[in-house]
Amino acid sequence: MSTEKVLCKHVGVRLGNKGVACRNRANPNFGDFCAKHKKVKRATIQSDEVFGSGEKAAEPAEKVTPKHKHSVWLLTLNSQKDIAKMSAEQKQEFKDLGDFIFSEENIAKYLIDRNSPDDPTKNIVKLAIEHTFEFGASKGRVHMHGILNLTHTGHYSVNQAAIRQLAEKVLGYKVHFNAKGSADQDAAMRAYIQKQQGDNAAEL
Repeated sequence: MSTEKVLCKHVGVRLGNKGVACRNRANPNFGDFCAKHKKVKRATIQSDEVFGSGEKAAEPAEKVTPKHKHSVWLLTLNSQKDIAKMSAEQKQEFKDLGDFIFSEENIAKYLIDRNSPDDPTKNIVKLAIEHTFEFGASKGRVHMHGILNLTHTGHYSVNQAAIRQLAEKVLGYKVHFNAKGSADQDAAMRAYIQKQQGDNAAEL
């Protein structure tokens, strides 16, 4: 069995020990260097501040900030009920339902983000929503119009089926709900205002 001593491969590069080989026994666990020199980084002419090109550690890639997108929806929830034939309790139920769904605290639950299916709030930067209750001039049906503005980094849509299901569960009958998306926030706001001006405000 060979007992030849394998020496550390480190060779001095500083003044005073330049070219002098280490006499310590090499440790295979340290890549044929001794424990003292296992982390020594050899200098190169390229890295010298005078003679070299000044090698620098690679800088971390700049973090890319996702671009903010803006989406707006016109929302309509129609009770399909004539206000003249509704009891005060029925009116209150519909009002409470609308106030619940179309609040900033709850509307995010009824959004779908394809970029974050499990958490629709993850990519929301800013959310604003407003709504008003009205009844139709011809048939007197109580309904509400709302406008939802969303600043985000995701890919959003309104979960219309979930809102219809909630309304049916709470009210005990099917309602009409529609969410119309628009890329033009100003146009959406104009349409929202026209909707308000075209109907009579409901006394709820």
